[in-house]
Amino acid sequence: MTLVWSILNLLLIALIFYAFWRVFKLIGQQVGKGIAVLFMVGLFGFRGGSSKSEETINENLVHHTRVSNFHKAPLLTYVTRPIGNQLKLYVRASYRANDPELTPVRLTASVNGLVAGHEWTPMGGVTNIDRDSVPTYEIRMIHRWNLLNYNMFTEFETYEGTLPKPGKMGPRGTVK
Repeated sequence: MTLVWSILNLLLIALIFYAFWRVFKLIGQQVGKGIAVLFMVGLFGFRGGSSKSEETINENLVHHTRVSNFHKAPLLTYVTRPIGNQLKLYVRASYRANDPELTPVRLTASVNGLVAGHEWTPMGGVTNIDRDSVPTYEIRMIHRWNLLNYNMFTEFETYEGTLPKPGKMGPRGTVK
């Protein structure tokens, strides 16, 4: 269903650009190309830009605070999980090694893929270490279905699963 919604958004955008092209040609014939260009720039200026910030995308779901020094949490694990057609959930967790256990420090989540018309916002999450020393996660997200960047429907989704055992962070962000 998410793929169909994305295709609908892309088709509507294509139709709008086609209509703008036709208006541009009509205004250009009547009053000149320069005025037509100014008119089109003005129309596009009304829409504005995206409001999603890097702060929202990288929000720490463990304590709702950012860890400014990543070297305080040297053990890292991550998992990629498919959640639909062409969509993947990326979960990353970091831990501090306290003998003999691990303490969760940071948990982030994002959704990537063909997401035209969709917006996922992480609301909260939990990461635990079970009795077999296997990290688990539970992430709650808001999924907004947008049509031409206007919210049409909102639903809450929960994703849970297991993470690989954490390892030390190596060069260029790789896990050893």
